[in-house]
Amino acid sequence: MTVVEFTNPSEFLAELRKDSRHVDRRIVRVAECRRSSAISSVLLVSVVATARVGADIYRVESICGVLCWIGENDRLVLARMHKQLKNLRSSCASLSLDVRPGMFEEWA
Repeated sequence: MTVVEFTNPSEFLAELRKDSRHVDRRIVRVAECRRSSAISSVLLVSVVATARVGADIYRVESICGVLCWIGENDRLVLARMHKQLKNLRSSCASLSLDVRPGMFEEWA
């Protein structure tokens, strides 16, 4: 299985639109992702969308910012995350795809 990475949500959605007939079970997974840093206490926040399309996994990760325990900064990052989640979910649903939580990952 090959992972096809996209850096821009609109590119991901354009490819899904072209290949929507081949999306496995018509499921797209959209989730928030928070990764801790090995060198500090910050969390990198992103939104990840994945779909199995034929033998491939299409994946886009949209970075929303860093939670650094500063109130106003964290509120802005979380607002970006919620907006990106909403946009990806509604865009995928408009393609008649079933939007579910979680993400697909390739395991070697």
